[in-house]
Amino acid sequence: MQQQNHLLHFALSTLTHLSPLLCFLFPPFVCLVSGWVCCRACVAFLVRVACDVVGDSWQLSFSSECYRLFIDQVINMPSNICHVVLFCLDAAKVATVLPDGVILHHLSVLREKVPGLLELNFGPVGQNLYPNYVDSSNGYTHCLVSKHLDPTHLKVYAEHPDHLTLVNLLKTTMTKPPLRVDFALGPQKQ
Repeated sequence: MQQQNHLLHFALSTLTHLSPLLCFLFPPFVCLVSGWVCCRACVAFLVRVACDVVGDSWQLSFSSECYRLFIDQVINMPSNICHVVLFCLDAAKVATVLPDGVILHHLSVLREKVPGLLELNFGPVGQNLYPNYVDSSNGYTHCLVSKHLDPTHLKVYAEHPDHLTLVNLLKTTMTKPPLRVDFALGPQKQ
């Protein structure tokens, strides 16, 4: 097992050093390897390279158990989660409780502090975005959309003290309960 761990470390080291070059050649996909966005083709190629180098240079084999562990941890990552919340906020209360810059400050804090939070956007719903635009907001005035690494990180976000602070501020301006939807994002086009 110790030999397998060394081989896995070698494969991950290879990925870390070569993925910037190969990601230039292949379109990015959903794998995160040591901070680099990597494509599945790149990961599969590097696994084969690591197996060949280990096998040819040191007469060692990349065991199927170690390979499965690598695939489970790197390639079969859970889907990102999209979190959408529609709010119906009272404009007068928003102006009082959340004057200019307050919401932006809270969003900035969340972006910096919440692990696994990939994107966070908040703003008023569009009502006249293009000619003949049909407003289907049903009285909802604002929308928050966030993208999370996986369901576990969505839970971290939901329970984070800075998120709860913003939630409590928004609650004081609501005219009806918010509408929330969470869903898994599918694979991106290559």
